[in-house]
Amino acid sequence: MIMDYAAITSAIKGDAPMCLSMTGYGRKIPTGYRVQIEGSRRWYRVYCHCYSNIGTLYILPRGKRLYAHEYDIQANITQN
Repeated sequence: MIMDYAAITSAIKGDAPMCLSMTGYGRKIPTGYRVQIEGSRRWYRVYCHCYSNIGTLYILPRGKRLYAHEYDIQANITQN
């Protein structure tokens, strides 16, 4: 399986929207992060895929799943 990673250019952290899952586990859990990627001016919500004690962060530009490392997001956070 080949995982495509997002080239994050900037990020912001805000409040996370309400999660629809009572347990906190699921396929599309919204986080408080929003990122911009290389070649786009749009802000994308970062989601988390979590079924155990670890989660995988990703965004969905044009319906294609691109994965993200949390340290890439943290390194590119800008102040509002």
